[in-house]
Amino acid sequence: MLFITGFHFQAARDLLCSTEKQTSAERLLCRIIAFYTLVYGVLTLSTPFLPEPLGSQPSTVWAIILYNFLVIIEGIVIALAMIAIPRERLAAEHHLLTLQDPLTHAGNRRAMDVWMEQNTDSSHPCVLFLMDIDHFKAINDYHGHAAGDQVIIAAVRASQKVLPQEAKFFRIGGEEFAALFPFTSISHALELAHRLKKTFTQDVKNIGERGIEATLSIGADIRYSSKTLWSDVWQKADAALYAAKGTGRDAVVLRANDTITSPPFAVETKKASPHGG
Repeated sequence: MLFITGFHFQAARDLLCSTEKQTSAERLLCRIIAFYTLVYGVLTLSTPFLPEPLGSQPSTVWAIILYNFLVIIEGIVIALAMIAIPRERLAAEHHLLTLQDPLTHAGNRRAMDVWMEQNTDSSHPCVLFLMDIDHFKAINDYHGHAAGDQVIIAAVRASQKVLPQEAKFFRIGGEEFAALFPFTSISHALELAHRLKKTFTQDVKNIGERGIEATLSIGADIRYSSKTLWSDVWQKADAALYAAKGTGRDAVVLRANDTITSPPFAVETKKASPHGG
């Protein structure tokens, strides 16, 4: 009985200490094993007073029935859990793939929509960056699509180097990206945008034998409270990106208080427009 208790305790411990995100079947299995660990622990302490097979006293019918009942129920539950776990893991993997860009492994547009929906009521100020690789079609035409893919990956890696660890990054189109991270100040947001743009330009020079000349345009807006709709933030950031494209590209434009600004210039926009490549 002590051996059985120790086996269940180790199994429950391994499940609890697992670093992987558990499925509902795994959580249920962990609770079942923890319950049986407690039951067998009590039986171990009560061995001198209980009849066989629960203890060391002469066997009785009720003890045999109870022991078999415990074993059979546990076996059935564990068997069902072991059948459900692979299926739930596979379903979780498929769900993850629907939210992941296959090239960069960043989140896709659907993942961003899910994140915004989950954070609709968040009162923490947040910055939205919309980014576009300038003249990306020309890069593909001149260097080839394989090099173009590397340029896209470079944009993701540059964001990982520059943006805060808690930032969320998404590929929302062919050469378009979005990033969301906590707002601290306008100057800090502008600094991050310029660093991101500079890091990207430097990184793409290491692609291929001759390197690639590529730049990034960034438009941004700030969501100060849950009273502001994410769709409004998106529209204003898109207008800021269009303004950045209008300045000749390779620019950062941040919208704040109905004014789109980025040192050393300021641009007023009245209406968001679709931006080019």
